[in-house]
Amino acid sequence: MLLVMIPLFWGLSACSYTIIPIIFGEKWTDACLVLSVYCLSIPLKLILELVGPVFKAIGDVNTLITNTFINIVIMLPSFVIGSFWGPVGLALSWLVGFSLVFLIVSNRICTRLNISTASFYLSLAFIMTSGIIMLVSVLFTTELLENHINLLLFCLLYTSDAADEE
Repeated sequence: MLLVMIPLFWGLSACSYTIIPIIFGEKWTDACLVLSVYCLSIPLKLILELVGPVFKAIGDVNTLITNTFINIVIMLPSFVIGSFWGPVGLALSWLVGFSLVFLIVSNRICTRLNISTASFYLSLAFIMTSGIIMLVSVLFTTELLENHINLLLFCLLYTSDAADEE
């Protein structure tokens, strides 16, 4: 699941400046940065969400409660501070705050499950690398096609319109 979701979200982050105006129109361009930043942090949340059922299965609910408390203690002030800068500030506060939560909670998880943190992070290395490859390739492709995107869209619309007439 993560091997698909991380490249998907990071690819969406990279192409938000192209996709949002096409789908929703030019008046939504302010949402591009918010979506882009938010999509960078979603995979961290997905990774931690996969661990909850493990602790429920072994009956260690205290660890789940403590992790939730850590999440609240870090994210609440993060949102308050980020709110001073509007939607972009909230998205950045989510990215920075949850990255900190991820580091703290993942270290706690490794300790509780007797897993070395190095092996935990190494197990994520391939998945994160695939996400980085997606991010860079979408940014590169978008940059390459930036001057030609309108021509490509016109050609796609023209050919689809011609196909409808036949």
